[in-house]
Amino acid sequence: MLAATLGYDAVVGVAIVFMWMGILSGFAYGYSPSKIATEFVKGAKGMISAALIVGLGAACIIMMVCVVIGY
Repeated sequence: MLAATLGYDAVVGVAIVFMWMGILSGFAYGYSPSKIATEFVKGAKGMISAALIVGLGAACIIMMVCVVIGY
């Protein structure tokens, strides 16, 4: 619930849209589900470290807000 008040629900919505765009684009291009998954994993490998850093930063923000408001 706290994450929704900080605006992270919009981030999740954008991530879902991009994931579905990738899946549908793969089918439109004629890829099999296995090929789509393989390409997704190859693309995610380059972004996983940045995603972890952003996720840890977001967790720190949530923890600091909880301390300030006494949640």
